[in-house]
Amino acid sequence: MDKRNMEQPAELPFDIEEDLGTIVDSELLCPGVYYAASEGDGRFAQEYYIIERGASCISEAAKAYGKLLPHHPELLACRIDEPEGGRDVIKYEISRYRKKNGLPLPDGESLLTIASYAMENNPEYFGSFPAPIHTPRGTMTRYKTIINGVIALETDQCERMVAVCYPMWETALSDYAKQLGEQTAYDKEQGIDETMGYLFFKESDGALALFELAGEFPEILSSGLLDLRALHNALWQNHPQYSVIYNRDEQNGLHDAFAMLLSLLGVDAEPVSYPDRLIRLTMDAGTDYLRF
Repeated sequence: MDKRNMEQPAELPFDIEEDLGTIVDSELLCPGVYYAASEGDGRFAQEYYIIERGASCISEAAKAYGKLLPHHPELLACRIDEPEGGRDVIKYEISRYRKKNGLPLPDGESLLTIASYAMENNPEYFGSFPAPIHTPRGTMTRYKTIINGVIALETDQCERMVAVCYPMWETALSDYAKQLGEQTAYDKEQGIDETMGYLFFKESDGALALFELAGEFPEILSSGLLDLRALHNALWQNHPQYSVIYNRDEQNGLHDAFAMLLSLLGVDAEPVSYPDRLIRLTMDAGTDYLRF
């Protein structure tokens, strides 16, 4: 296939509108694999990867994520707006083909970027985030995975740390928490946005990182590896000003994201406060929050 043909929008060689609705945009991505956008509900387009079942550049493992089109059993469709539906697996294999054949990837993307973000939703294909061997405070000697991408570890310097993978710390942590994170010498030299490395938090700061992450990943609290009361105590001991400000904002409803969004849209909405989300001090719980 002429590589130049894959740089231009392509008309689909089949009519799939009976299955997906009116197609408003399409592009050939690699042999037998297309991007297609349908008009959807009229407000937002619905985007798909369309894969010919015989496409050799996509593995059978990746094709298993696609769904057969009722009127085209020779075609598979994968929704691009469904993070857990295999879209990143298809995207990775498309990008791998393009890289092998000297074709450009979208600006700012690489196979490492795609795989790093995809490990969260598709560990069955990419594998789980690996435990880091090297840390800013010695070499890892033992570890426990709290959730995929968040790891408690010990080093040969007798340091306990919490390691958070790039996609999670980059998107889910506050600037204050990020500043507490430590980087390996390699990540500092190469640039952590290039290496997509872990941020490491010493034990006294790991409580804050885990507290913030739990807001987006509540399974952290049900992992069985944390003592929530001790974690709150560790926050009060090591980050008292943060705890005071957080509790004040919670009591004022400033963590009610939906109410804040409605307010920005000009809708009068009373923000809600949740007392069970406050950082509480428990006198007899200690601060040893990691159940190692």
